[in-house]
Amino acid sequence: MKRWLLFLLIGPCFHIFGQEVPDSMAMRKEQTIVTEPATLYKGILRIALGTELRFLNKRFVDGKKQPIDENIWGSNIVSFVSAGYGVTERLMLKIVVPYVRADYYQTPLYLFPTNTNQQYSYPQRWKTQARGIGDVDLSAGYQIIQENKSRPAIVASVSATLPTGRKDVTDDGDDVDHTYDLPTGQGAFAFETALMIRKISYPYTCSATVFYIYQSEANKVTGLGEASANVQNGQTLGASASLNVQLSNWVAFANNLDLLRSGGQTKDGAPAGGAGWLLQYLPGLSFQLKKLRIDQGMMIALKGNNMDADPAYHLLLQYSF
Repeated sequence: MKRWLLFLLIGPCFHIFGQEVPDSMAMRKEQTIVTEPATLYKGILRIALGTELRFLNKRFVDGKKQPIDENIWGSNIVSFVSAGYGVTERLMLKIVVPYVRADYYQTPLYLFPTNTNQQYSYPQRWKTQARGIGDVDLSAGYQIIQENKSRPAIVASVSATLPTGRKDVTDDGDDVDHTYDLPTGQGAFAFETALMIRKISYPYTCSATVFYIYQSEANKVTGLGEASANVQNGQTLGASASLNVQLSNWVAFANNLDLLRSGGQTKDGAPAGGAGWLLQYLPGLSFQLKKLRIDQGMMIALKGNNMDADPAYHLLLQYSF
């Protein structure tokens, strides 16, 4: 998931109706995305299984969605397991371990020979793929100010992405040209800092977040048969605003709007990719069944440049212990 600067005023956030703190651990574990605090309550462990399905077909070029290539398509499925724990009423720690399964296809174009006596064979479809553990995320969130009836919560968070996934493009050993194994990670460390303000005005919860992501340089192979090179992805500045609405005791409607800007990529110190920006909308539904939560939604790319423009589907199962 990287965004840019956004400021959004949401009317319901100016209400000051409060929310009483649940008086038992069981009630705390059954809070919804609207009623729960900005970080997990002390002593609560939340285990989650999730997946994101993304298709590769289009990209924003000069503000318009255009096919990446008429003969290239694919899909990227990232499944993950995560665990979050409330160390105190203010401090929460979390770990996310992803598994990457990506498949990309290309059908090369061939011209029929002008001489009908020449032999012609139909081309083979080329396939590249990625399978394996991705880059692991470690994060911590701390409530600088805890929410009450008259003030919002302010949360600072830091996260580190560790280069645990395979970083190099490698030969798949099938003796077919143009087929190879893709990396499952970036091969570099990434560090994110974020600041969020959040307010509950039941049946609404709204928040606004700004963040910055720094990515270190990595020495890796980016093309089959190429020598390794020092590659650094551009740094990212972004912002996000959300409005969640409690529709019933167990169903909530989630809305999230992200804006991000990412700098250009460099390879051995030379420019290797232009900067880009993206505006995306993420609607979804959250079902709370006692301690079990089921979240699902879509990521819809609205506008951008030099960024992927295809939708993505999210599914997340969480259980609080």
